[in-house]
Amino acid sequence: MDKIFTLMGVQIDWRFMLLVVSLIFIRLLMITTTIPFLTGKPVPAQIKVGLALSLVFFLYPYLAPDNPKSMALPPLYLM
Repeated sequence: MDKIFTLMGVQIDWRFMLLVVSLIFIRLLMITTTIPFLTGKPVPAQIKVGLALSLVFFLYPYLAPDNPKSMALPPLYLM
């Protein structure tokens, strides 16, 4: 995947981006499933997932760090 991006001239750390997007998506999905006006029977699950996914696309530029390399933690903090 890295080779494909470099051939296209795009320098993206796609692993970090996928991690950040999945964390934001899971958080927003849990929020949208517990909002009182969306928990009723008339609102399908596809609408809730679509709402969370659309919010991820809008919020990712604001929530993702500019320099992901500076966020590296020592291994002991991860345990």
